Amino acid sequence: MNKFLKLYGYILIITFLTLGCSDKKDTTDETDMVSQNALKQKIEIQSEYAQQQSKPSEQQATQKEVQNQQEKESINSIFKDSVDLLPNGKYMIMLFDSKNCSYCIKLKKEILANEELKNRIKNNFSAYQLSLDENRVYNFLYHKKIVKADTNLLKNIYSITSTPTLLFDDKDAKNILIITGYIPPKQLSVTLDFIEQELWKGKDRKNGEVYKALEEYYAKRGLIEKGEIETH
Repeated sequence: MNKFLKLYGYILIITFLTLGCSDKKDTTDETDMVSQNALKQKIEIQSEYAQQQSKPSEQQATQKEVQNQQEKESINSIFKDSVDLLPNGKYMIMLFDSKNCSYCIKLKKEILANEELKNRIKNNFSAYQLSLDENRVYNFLYHKKIVKADTNLLKNIYSITSTPTLLFDDKDAKNILIITGYIPPKQLSVTLDFIEQELWKGKDRKNGEVYKALEEYYAKRGLIEKGEIETH
């Protein structure tokens, strides 16, 4: 009887230990599962945070694109993006620019910010914008006849090597003068005075007479000292 009780007691102890090991193992599995779920949630949170952090950059890029498009549309209301480069009874301005030209951007922004200058160009001149980044074919008035001329041909005719470059033509599309490089709003306004007052008449561009006259006019208006203007 005593032997039976001892044997029964051993069985109970073994059974208890077995159940205990089983419970401990299950607890470990549950713990592992909880740890894995916690890690998964942490990864998901970090991923969501990273996405949120990247959103402002994407939004800024979109806003920049919208701003650039708005600026382009605004400047095109002054300097038309047209294949017809015709004076239409007015003095003509052609602005040659390029996409990555910081001084082109500066020039156009300053024109847009100056209401008087902006309206003057828009109302008194036939103004066009030509990009050196693409070779387009234009209808161009030459010796009072409309001819075809692409960007590269115009660039070669007027020896354009940098941007921005501004061409000022008379009402028959004959070139009066060329200004290479950035030009401040005040200087541009005085240049328009020079054109509209016809102070260029009877002076040759190719031998430098017109640039000498422009230089003297700049000096008279207090913009420069004599000898500072760049001829083309």
